[in-house]
Amino acid sequence: MPQVIERFLREGEALRRLNHPNIVKVLATVDDDNQHYIVMEYVGGGTLADLLYRERPLALGRVVAISLELSDALSRAHHLHILHRDIKPGNILMAEDGTPRLTDFGLARIGQLPSLTESRTILGTLGYISPEVLEGREASERSDIWSFGVVLYEMVTGQLPFGGESAYDCIWSIKNQPLPILENMRDGIPASLASLIRRMLRKDSGARVESVRQVGAELENIQKELGSSPDKVGKTGIGAEKDQNSAHIIRVLIADDHAVVRQGLRMFIDLQEDMQVVGEGTNGSEAIELAARLNPDVVLLDLVMPQLGGVEATARIKQVCPQAHLMILTSFGEDDQVIPALQAGAQGYLLKDIRPEELVKAVREAYQGKTQLDSRVAQKLINLVSGNNLPPKPNSDTG
Repeated sequence: MPQVIERFLREGEALRRLNHPNIVKVLATVDDDNQHYIVMEYVGGGTLADLLYRERPLALGRVVAISLELSDALSRAHHLHILHRDIKPGNILMAEDGTPRLTDFGLARIGQLPSLTESRTILGTLGYISPEVLEGREASERSDIWSFGVVLYEMVTGQLPFGGESAYDCIWSIKNQPLPILENMRDGIPASLASLIRRMLRKDSGARVESVRQVGAELENIQKELGSSPDKVGKTGIGAEKDQNSAHIIRVLIADDHAVVRQGLRMFIDLQEDMQVVGEGTNGSEAIELAARLNPDVVLLDLVMPQLGGVEATARIKQVCPQAHLMILTSFGEDDQVIPALQAGAQGYLLKDIRPEELVKAVREAYQGKTQLDSRVAQKLINLVSGNNLPPKPNSDTG
């Protein structure tokens, strides 16, 4: 708990120092009988993650306009010796006029203040973490540039540059896989924009773009090349028109041997307009049969079940329903099976005590192909990577 309060205080301190139109403003910090609050400005357009859920990929002019303002905000932070360390679409709020606000500085490193974490402890969101941070090295401005580059790539192409069928694959991909050729992902990408993204996402941090200020200068030139300007960004509020992709109902299969767990999950999922529980199973064997018959988009699978457990069931579900995104649900303390579950093809691993809003968010992001890990479990998995204890990536060339 003291560390949680320290992160709270640190975010308030960071936001007080950062007075910038593209960084969410802090209005007050409150300590009321040991209850701590930060009062921030209201930003009514949702997050960039919400926007990408509705529209992907974004129009190039819009991508550049959003990125240019974010680069200015991040330049301000770096000028004040503040590293964000968790740049991702979910931490970028969108005003109703379409302009972005960088937020969530709870993991920030501020100047010479002592780190909140022990040496070799890794913080951030898996798909956006730089290779050097995955290896346990100190985060730097260029680590933020990598994360910013991932966000820029995602806005341009509609997908993450490094991922895979599972969290295991995502980590391996970030560390080893070459960046996909941007020009093959979308027509009409300016060579200057593709070059900038490639240089932001070089695995060798020393070979990356040197500063966010340089990123901003290049984006400004690209904006002139495209003939776009910030007033062409367009509104992104919660009432914005949804595209055809967002009209799809996410079909969810639940497999857990505890009826109360299944009922709770169903209740939260069925309350969402874009989700529907299409089946429930009480063990791994039933989950395999239901997956083959129902073709779900997302499978929520208990790790420990009678007859056939989640690890074994994961591999067989991927065989009968390869398009399904599997999420392992488990209780804290069973994470010794993380690696087997991820190697078997699970895309994410969440604890059963996850908050309802985080659960439905995880289902949406799993459907989009994003890796999902509970933060406590993610820390253990990434520590294995940084300690060079991760087994070799399984050979997928099985014929």
